[in-house]
Amino acid sequence: MTTEPEVDVNPENAAAPAAEPQAELTPDPFVVLEKLQAENAALRDKALYAAAEADNIKKRTEREKAEAIKYSLTGFARDLLSVADTFDRALSASPQSEDAAVKNFVLGVGMTAEELQKIFAKNGIVRVGTVGEAFDHNKHQAISQIPATEGQQPGTVASVLQDGYTLHDRLLRPAMVTIVAQPSLDTAA
Repeated sequence: MTTEPEVDVNPENAAAPAAEPQAELTPDPFVVLEKLQAENAALRDKALYAAAEADNIKKRTEREKAEAIKYSLTGFARDLLSVADTFDRALSASPQSEDAAVKNFVLGVGMTAEELQKIFAKNGIVRVGTVGEAFDHNKHQAISQIPATEGQQPGTVASVLQDGYTLHDRLLRPAMVTIVAQPSLDTAA
Protein backbone atom coordinates (compact mmCIF):
# COMPACT_ATOMS: atom_id res chain seq x y z
CA MET A 1 0.00 0.00 0.00
CA THR A 2 1.43 3.12 -1.13
CA THR A 3 0.17 6.34 0.12
CA GLU A 4 0.51 9.40 -1.85
CA PRO A 5 1.13 12.62 -0.16
CA GLU A 6 -1.89 14.74 0.26
CA VAL A 7 -1.99 17.85 -1.79
CA ASP A 8 -3.85 20.79 -0.41
CA VAL A 9 -5.98 22.19 -3.13
CA ASN A 10 -7.37 25.03 -1.14
CA PRO A 11 -6.42 28.23 -2.97
CA GLU A 12 -6.00 30.13 0.30
CA ASN A 13 -3.26 27.77 1.39
CA ALA A 14 -1.50 27.80 -1.93
CA ALA A 15 1.71 29.74 -2.06
CA ALA A 16 1.21 33.13 -3.43
CA PRO A 17 3.09 33.87 -6.55
CA ALA A 18 6.29 35.75 -5.81
CA ALA A 19 5.47 39.40 -5.59
CA GLU A 20 7.41 41.74 -7.72
CA PRO A 21 10.20 43.23 -5.65
CA GLN A 22 9.37 46.74 -4.64
CA ALA A 23 11.86 49.30 -5.65
CA GLU A 24 14.21 49.38 -2.70
CA LEU A 25 14.98 52.80 -1.30
CA THR A 26 18.72 52.51 -1.80
CA PRO A 27 20.38 55.88 -2.13
CA ASP A 28 22.49 56.79 -5.06
CA PRO A 29 26.04 55.48 -4.41
CA PHE A 30 27.53 58.80 -5.51
CA VAL A 31 25.49 60.65 -2.88
CA VAL A 32 26.64 58.20 -0.21
CA LEU A 33 30.23 58.60 -1.36
CA GLU A 34 29.98 62.40 -1.19
CA LYS A 35 28.52 62.25 2.33
CA LEU A 36 31.26 59.88 3.47
CA GLN A 37 33.94 62.06 1.90
CA ALA A 38 32.54 65.16 3.61
CA GLU A 39 32.40 63.32 6.93
CA ASN A 40 35.94 62.05 6.39
CA ALA A 41 37.17 65.58 5.63
CA ALA A 42 35.47 66.95 8.75
CA LEU A 43 36.98 64.22 10.92
CA ARG A 44 40.39 64.75 9.32
CA ASP A 45 40.16 68.50 10.07
CA LYS A 46 39.24 67.75 13.68
CA ALA A 47 42.13 65.31 13.99
CA LEU A 48 44.59 67.81 12.48
CA TYR A 49 43.28 70.55 14.78
CA ALA A 50 43.65 68.26 17.81
CA ALA A 51 47.18 67.29 16.77
CA ALA A 52 48.15 70.94 16.24
CA GLU A 53 46.64 71.89 19.59
CA ALA A 54 48.55 69.07 21.32
CA ASP A 55 51.76 70.21 19.62
CA ASN A 56 51.15 73.82 20.73
CA ILE A 57 50.53 72.70 24.31
CA LYS A 58 53.72 70.65 24.24
CA LYS A 59 55.76 73.59 22.90
CA ARG A 60 54.20 76.03 25.40
CA THR A 61 54.89 73.62 28.27
CA GLU A 62 58.52 73.20 27.18
CA ARG A 63 58.92 76.98 26.86
CA GLU A 64 57.38 77.57 30.31
CA LYS A 65 59.60 74.87 31.80
CA ALA A 66 62.70 76.44 30.24
CA GLU A 67 61.71 79.87 31.56
CA ALA A 68 61.01 78.46 35.01
CA ILE A 69 64.49 76.94 35.06
CA LYS A 70 66.08 80.06 33.58
CA TYR A 71 64.50 82.43 36.09
CA SER A 72 64.39 80.11 39.10
CA LEU A 73 67.22 82.07 40.71
CA THR A 74 65.28 85.33 40.79
CA GLY A 75 64.47 85.37 44.50
CA PHE A 76 67.90 84.10 45.53
CA ALA A 77 69.63 86.56 43.21
CA ARG A 78 67.65 89.51 44.64
CA ASP A 79 68.71 88.45 48.12
CA LEU A 80 72.37 88.37 47.09
CA LEU A 81 72.26 91.89 45.65
CA SER A 82 72.47 93.32 49.15
CA VAL A 83 75.66 91.28 49.67
CA ALA A 84 77.15 92.81 46.52
CA ASP A 85 76.11 96.28 47.73
CA THR A 86 77.75 95.65 51.10
CA PHE A 87 81.01 94.63 49.42
CA ASP A 88 80.91 97.77 47.26
CA ARG A 89 80.31 100.01 50.31
CA ALA A 90 83.07 98.25 52.24
CA LEU A 91 85.53 98.79 49.40
CA SER A 92 84.58 102.44 48.90
CA ALA A 93 84.89 103.12 52.64
CA SER A 94 88.13 101.19 53.13
CA PRO A 95 90.97 103.29 54.52
CA GLN A 96 94.11 103.98 52.55
CA SER A 97 96.68 102.59 54.92
CA GLU A 98 100.29 101.56 54.73
CA ASP A 99 99.68 98.80 57.25
CA ALA A 100 100.12 95.42 55.56
CA ALA A 101 97.29 93.82 57.54
CA VAL A 102 94.82 96.49 56.46
CA LYS A 103 95.98 96.28 52.84
CA ASN A 104 95.59 92.50 52.85
CA PHE A 105 92.15 92.75 54.43
CA VAL A 106 90.99 95.27 51.80
CA LEU A 107 92.53 93.10 49.08
CA GLY A 108 90.64 90.06 50.43
CA VAL A 109 87.34 91.97 50.48
CA GLY A 110 88.00 93.14 46.91
CA MET A 111 88.77 89.60 45.74
CA THR A 112 85.59 88.30 47.39
CA ALA A 113 83.56 91.05 45.69
CA GLU A 114 85.11 90.13 42.32
CA GLU A 115 84.36 86.44 42.88
CA LEU A 116 80.73 87.29 43.65
CA GLN A 117 80.51 89.27 40.39
CA LYS A 118 82.03 86.32 38.47
CA ILE A 119 79.43 83.99 39.96
CA PHE A 120 76.73 86.51 39.06
CA ALA A 121 77.97 86.63 35.46
CA LYS A 122 78.17 82.83 35.28
CA ASN A 123 74.49 82.64 36.27
CA GLY A 124 73.29 85.41 33.94
CA ILE A 125 73.18 88.22 36.52
CA VAL A 126 74.54 91.39 34.95
CA ARG A 127 75.20 94.78 36.52
CA VAL A 128 73.45 97.70 34.81
CA GLY A 129 73.87 101.43 35.14
CA THR A 130 77.09 103.16 34.20
CA VAL A 131 78.01 106.80 34.14
CA GLY A 132 77.57 108.40 30.72
CA GLU A 133 75.05 105.95 29.28
CA ALA A 134 71.68 107.18 28.09
CA PHE A 135 68.94 107.12 30.72
CA ASP A 136 66.58 104.19 30.15
CA HIS A 137 63.48 104.09 32.33
CA ASN A 138 63.38 100.30 31.86
CA LYS A 139 66.61 99.79 33.81
CA HIS A 140 67.26 103.05 35.64
CA GLN A 141 65.43 104.80 38.45
CA ALA A 142 66.15 108.53 38.46
CA ILE A 143 66.65 109.79 42.00
CA SER A 144 67.65 113.32 41.08
CA GLN A 145 68.76 115.57 38.25
CA ILE A 146 71.75 117.83 37.95
CA PRO A 147 72.18 120.70 35.51
CA ALA A 148 74.21 119.91 32.42
CA THR A 149 77.81 121.04 32.48
CA GLU A 150 80.27 121.16 29.65
CA GLY A 151 80.98 117.70 28.29
CA GLN A 152 77.82 116.13 29.70
CA GLN A 153 74.99 115.11 27.42
CA PRO A 154 71.47 115.85 28.66
CA GLY A 155 69.48 112.69 29.38
CA THR A 156 72.52 110.64 30.39
CA VAL A 157 73.50 109.09 33.71
CA ALA A 158 75.65 111.49 35.76
CA SER A 159 76.27 109.18 38.71
CA VAL A 160 75.17 105.77 39.96
CA LEU A 161 74.00 105.68 43.57
CA GLN A 162 73.15 101.97 43.58
CA ASP A 163 73.90 99.44 40.85
CA GLY A 164 71.03 97.73 39.11
CA TYR A 165 71.02 94.13 37.96
CA THR A 166 69.31 91.98 35.37
CA LEU A 167 68.85 88.21 35.35
CA HIS A 168 69.23 87.24 31.70
CA ASP A 169 66.85 89.76 30.13
CA ARG A 170 64.67 90.48 33.19
CA LEU A 171 65.31 93.37 35.53
CA LEU A 172 66.03 92.30 39.10
CA ARG A 173 66.54 95.80 40.41
CA PRO A 174 66.81 99.15 38.61
CA ALA A 175 69.96 101.21 39.01
CA MET A 176 69.39 104.29 41.16
CA VAL A 177 70.95 107.13 39.23
CA THR A 178 71.33 110.87 38.99
CA ILE A 179 70.70 112.11 35.47
CA VAL A 180 71.84 115.15 33.56
CA ALA A 181 68.82 117.41 33.15
CA GLN A 182 67.59 118.68 29.83
CA PRO A 183 68.31 122.41 29.45
CA SER A 184 65.41 124.52 30.65
CA LEU A 185 63.59 126.63 28.09
CA ASP A 186 63.74 129.59 30.53
CA THR A 187 67.56 129.63 30.60
CA ALA A 188 67.85 129.27 26.81
CA ALA A 189 66.38 132.75 26.21
